[in-house]
Amino acid sequence: DKVIDRVQVLRYPINTGKITTHCDVARWQKTNVAISLTEVGLDYESGGLYCLDSSENEIKIESRVKTGDSILWLPSIFHGVDEPKVKDSVDPRSSQGRWQLLAQAIQSWCVEDRVVSISHENFIFSRGGCSH
Repeated sequence: DKVIDRVQVLRYPINTGKITTHCDVARWQKTNVAISLTEVGLDYESGGLYCLDSSENEIKIESRVKTGDSILWLPSIFHGVDEPKVKDSVDPRSSQGRWQLLAQAIQSWCVEDRVVSISHENFIFSRGGCSH
């Protein structure tokens, strides 16, 4: 079926690592599953996973999560990751950052006309609105 089940460890570097607001394809992945390997307040001061509510307000998830906690959410909910921030400068070669274990089912790059995530910006644009 050219769907790939994978487990990956992601690092979001301090003061730079982020993912813009998007939603994932829910055809083959019914639930996003993540395990937090770091924690706000211990490993970085702010940032991390957020989801948008029905009014498109960000709900900060990361401030409610401890190291080792599992986070589950529907792929079709718009979500993203704000960069993990600290006030002090950090050596870019350091392993500091936000770390997460993620289980996913993705469509193979070998699939013609592969279905991919949609950015929130493109979603708004396709509805006839414009965020700019």
